Amino acid sequence: MADSVREKIFAAIIYGLKQITTASGYNYTVRQVYDPPIGIDDMKEYPAINIDDGDENCANSSTGNHLQTGGNEALLHNSFTVILDCVVSDINFPRKARNKILADIQRYFGIHWNIPDNSGIPTAFNCFYQRSTPWGVYEKRKDLTGITIEYIVWYRQYLTNPSQSS
Repeated sequence: MADSVREKIFAAIIYGLKQITTASGYNYTVRQVYDPPIGIDDMKEYPAINIDDGDENCANSSTGNHLQTGGNEALLHNSFTVILDCVVSDINFPRKARNKILADIQRYFGIHWNIPDNSGIPTAFNCFYQRSTPWGVYEKRKDLTGITIEYIVWYRQYLTNPSQSS
């Protein structure tokens, strides 16, 4: 069976994060993207990003234009949270380092709001910044700091085929 629409979106997000480089005009070059997430102690290069997902919702209701029925290949209008745990190394200016990686990710997904894959084909209907939560220095390594960034990703999927989007 083909990958689900969600898995295609995650592959495109990982591809996108790897496009964040200083050569492309960003503050940082993302060194590692981990899916599934790993512990900070196991990370070797920075910035490093753990990627995970959160809650999913379906905007379809039992009435109206987006009626959820099985017989007519109805579209589901779904959204889910993408969680990016970013770890950067800067012993002197941890807040500045967090803000720089946040700006890089906001810029990338601000420009690429439809999350194109490595062929340039959009995988999502929309992607928008939800919130971020900075964290201080890592207790075991005082040169590491980070920020958790959340995005909401909207996508469409056929009700009877989770591998096909519209």
